[in-house]
Amino acid sequence: MSVRLGVVMDPIEDIRIAKDSTFAMLLAAQARGWSLRYMELGDLWLAGGADTGARSAQSRGAPHGRRVPERGEAERYQAAGDAERRRRGGGADTGARSAQSRGAPQRPQAGRPASGTGPDPATWASGSGTAGAEAWARMRPLAVRDDPAGWYELGEPEEAPLHTLDVILMRKDPPVDLEYLRATWILERAEAAGTLVVNAPRALREVDEKLWLAWFADLAPPFVVAREPARIEAFLEAHGEIVLKPLGSMGGESVFYLRRDDPNRPVILETMTAHGRRWCMAQRFVPEIRTGGDHRILLVDGEPVPYALARIPRAGELRGNLAAGGRGEGVPLDRREREICARLGPALRERGLLFVGLDVIGGWLTEINVTSPTCIRELDALYGLDIAGDLMDAIARRLAARDRRRTAGGGRP
Repeated sequence: MSVRLGVVMDPIEDIRIAKDSTFAMLLAAQARGWSLRYMELGDLWLAGGADTGARSAQSRGAPHGRRVPERGEAERYQAAGDAERRRRGGGADTGARSAQSRGAPQRPQAGRPASGTGPDPATWASGSGTAGAEAWARMRPLAVRDDPAGWYELGEPEEAPLHTLDVILMRKDPPVDLEYLRATWILERAEAAGTLVVNAPRALREVDEKLWLAWFADLAPPFVVAREPARIEAFLEAHGEIVLKPLGSMGGESVFYLRRDDPNRPVILETMTAHGRRWCMAQRFVPEIRTGGDHRILLVDGEPVPYALARIPRAGELRGNLAAGGRGEGVPLDRREREICARLGPALRERGLLFVGLDVIGGWLTEINVTSPTCIRELDALYGLDIAGDLMDAIARRLAARDRRRTAGGGRP
């Protein structure tokens, strides 16, 4: 299968390849002969409105220009454009079609409104169909190698609709702020045009990595999410020891351990809630973090990897995150962890969340990581696994199913 894979990520020059899961995915895709395209958040844009001719002229005049296409690339873009025009009710020869339309009224197609009556209302609710704007990107051909002396090469920028890619890996790290959310809406337009986005944009918005525990609260330690410091203080009084987490961060950033007798608790609560203006999660402290660590469990298309990475806090620290100095030890999943995966797996799979990291401490689910979960490289090294390869296999199955649907549906995405 010839696959064009794009990745949206943080700057590739800054990654640590020995620990970077996105890099593992790129190596696995390249090993399958898939072509890679590199993007950062600022490379994405939307183009919409009735004047598509002006939009095309604008894209031709963009300051970054275009490069000479690779062999066969122009044909692929032409074929993709022709297919899109056919899907919109026309053929490759848009000039001839326009001339014909000026001379004679057009007959409405089945399931579409007559010219001038606006888009089909059925497309409004789903956000799909021809009425929506088109997602574009400035992308660069990418080659990777597992060499700390030089792990990537980028080609010259090219500009193209995102639907010319078969699959896009959305691997931008948190924070999940407004800019991140806006990127998911752009990617959703590519998804509507037929591109597989991993993880699915709508699910990235729906499944908050901390708040989604509310849908599986029986698997989690007691917690409260609130803005009022007094409410969190009451929770602290009830449980004695708690962990405070900001919503939207990662890697243990700004996580506090707080005891009932801590003299700094008023200022910590004020800081975490911004004096009652910001949501904060408080979880009952799980003491098993001290000895057993924080277990990162990876799921590929809803199925768990059979081993977890136990992230053990360093001396004097209660955060097990590797980014906070924790060390990783491999452990097989126990029965409780398999039960947790069995509960979450189907819900993740049906939402298009193909790669997810669960955090489990002492048998309690503490986070559901969907944006850019890590630990592929560590588990692969410990157990001789190929987790990124398993993910590429899952992606290939989804693409094959998509192609079968397109064939059955006459080419529609």
